[in-house]
Amino acid sequence: MTSHPPKTASRLRPIRLSVSQRPAVASWRPVRPLTGRNRKSRIRGGAAQSGFQVSDSIRRVPRKLIFFARMRLRILVARLRDALAGRFIPAAELHAALLLAWLALSAAAGVAALAALAAPEQAVLEAAARCETPGGHREACALCGMTHAFLALREGDLGGARKANAASLLLFPSLALNEALAGIVVIGRMKRGWQASIRPGAGVRNRGL
Repeated sequence: MTSHPPKTASRLRPIRLSVSQRPAVASWRPVRPLTGRNRKSRIRGGAAQSGFQVSDSIRRVPRKLIFFARMRLRILVARLRDALAGRFIPAAELHAALLLAWLALSAAAGVAALAALAAPEQAVLEAAARCETPGGHREACALCGMTHAFLALREGDLGGARKANAASLLLFPSLALNEALAGIVVIGRMKRGWQASIRPGAGVRNRGL
């Protein structure tokens, strides 16, 4: 019989278990009662967490309101544009109508101004609106002062016009400038019409007012 040598401690290898093969050892820790500082800290932590959730939900509300308002505004603008489509005068026709009205008013004012310049002073005072103040036409009234200022400007008396009504020094030159512009527009249109009748296409190259 063969004899086996006895196993010594040096030839024995320790068996190492992995973490999954190790037996679970229950760890025991004493649970602190919710008294004193421990209770206050837990209460504060829960309150802070719930407050964060409430503030987050509050922040989301304005975003939803802004988004909803934008969508409603876009829908309203689209409906308004569809409702008013085709109800406006085209730009070219509107421009022509306004220009015609301005020329007509300027022509009427120009005729009245020429008649007032050619008429004598007494005729101008009689044609003017009757003053409501006692005693007839007086310089204290604004309209009467404008009439006297016109008569003074017709004679070249700037001091008398300023004394009667200082605003006339700005009003009547503005009206004269308006009449001059209206005359320039009329002359320009007549010139373009004459050029177009002689040479077709000539008035298109020189478009003015």
